[in-house]
Amino acid sequence: MLSFFASLSILLSLYLSIAANVGITTILYFATGWFGVNFPAYIFLPHPELFDIKEKIIHTWDLIPAWAMSFLVIYACIYTVIFISGAYAGFKRRNL
Repeated sequence: MLSFFASLSILLSLYLSIAANVGITTILYFATGWFGVNFPAYIFLPHPELFDIKEKIIHTWDLIPAWAMSFLVIYACIYTVIFISGAYAGFKRRNL
């Protein structure tokens, strides 16, 4: 989940001010965690709540299957690559 939000904040930092970047990233983090499916833009946003497995650990559920963990890793890698690629494209267009 850390790579997911780190790459998102890098992407947003190229297009928004510092305050807006921090605000939007924080809102997305807490909104997806607290509201989940009830969040209005839920369909259009990535789902970082999938990475939150602390309840399963606290309530001693069975181990998470390897296929599920593999899916989460691939899911995170895909979105990280998308966000970093967007940031690279935005940074490449800027005149230094």
